[in-house]
Amino acid sequence: MVAFWAPLLAGNLVLALASQTSIPTKGIYVSVLHVSQLGVIDVAINNSGTLPINVWRESNSWGAARWRVLHIGHGQFDIYFQNSNQRFTRNIPSFVQVRPDAPLPVKLDLNGGNWCLRGRCSSRGERGIGGREVTFEKSDAIFVIYDVPWSKQATDMNVWYGVIAASGESDSP
Repeated sequence: MVAFWAPLLAGNLVLALASQTSIPTKGIYVSVLHVSQLGVIDVAINNSGTLPINVWRESNSWGAARWRVLHIGHGQFDIYFQNSNQRFTRNIPSFVQVRPDAPLPVKLDLNGGNWCLRGRCSSRGERGIGGREVTFEKSDAIFVIYDVPWSKQATDMNVWYGVIAASGESDSP
């Protein structure tokens, strides 16, 4: 596994741990498009390479619970993570392609259920976590991390694995 830090560029901190496979992992990166005051973060998985890159669909156990959100604000540091304790009606490995010309949009709604903070996890239909809704204030620092571990299925199906991250700030007034 190759690890490198990219410098702070245009307000985005990027960390990438890329796997050494036949997949063109150097072209994949995540970007924060929008951070709302209401705890919703719009991100995109991008491909700067020349060939499509396969990533797991979030509707199966290979692709579910792969996002982490680090929030610095309110005088504290919080780490949110998706709840991996989920049921799937049909759990088979499947992927979607990220083409070089078509970023894959992802909406991370920290109040939309299935998120955890400090040992408390929300259920799928619950708003917020532990009875408290997540909010962001202007200039809160937000870091999103997409963390996909290696698996035999990823190698067999040419699906990307590794860790990529990006940062953004809340746009609230």
